[in-house]
Amino acid sequence: MRYILFLSLLLIAAPCLGQTTKTGGARTSGSCSPAVTGSNNQFTISCQGISKQQGEEFLSILNKILSHQLDPKAVMDKLDEIENEVKKSNTGVWSGYDFNGARRSESPGRSEVVAGPEINIFQQLGKLNDSGDWNGLLGLAEKQIKQTPDWPTPYLFAGIASARLGQREVAIERLQTFLSGADDRMDYQNATNYAKQLLEQLRAAP
Repeated sequence: MRYILFLSLLLIAAPCLGQTTKTGGARTSGSCSPAVTGSNNQFTISCQGISKQQGEEFLSILNKILSHQLDPKAVMDKLDEIENEVKKSNTGVWSGYDFNGARRSESPGRSEVVAGPEINIFQQLGKLNDSGDWNGLLGLAEKQIKQTPDWPTPYLFAGIASARLGQREVAIERLQTFLSGADDRMDYQNATNYAKQLLEQLRAAP
């Protein structure tokens, strides 16, 4: 329902940018429908169950999406991701990756750890880092980021490799993402401290 409403409002908002002045007194019907009222391209959108304040917030979001030319699908995917995190928080269930790639699920009175293919990827990342193969490290880290975007560790290695290759802005962005995902967890502590130090060095560099 949220997706349908979102697309409906987006389709309504986009054509309004190029319309000429219209007048009319059309009435609307249905759960959510637009009508031209008055002049100067003024639209009234009536949706059951949505207050005036919520409607204004929706339009503000749509205006931002249009002005920044954002991909609506990408926005909806992010909203779904946030919704899933909220549901997990409300139910007391948490799942995520340990630093070494093990998948961990936690709920009241229960903790489960599953060793998947990410364990092997972690070992490969470590070997590339130790050997100083920065191009190889960056390539593997970026590939893994696409496959498991909610695992913070590849962002760290991508940041390290980018820094060594002189890609300062990319390195800063990757390290910031890593720190945000690590979220002060104990198994990430040493890596977090290192990432903070490297980030400070990059920001201080001329």
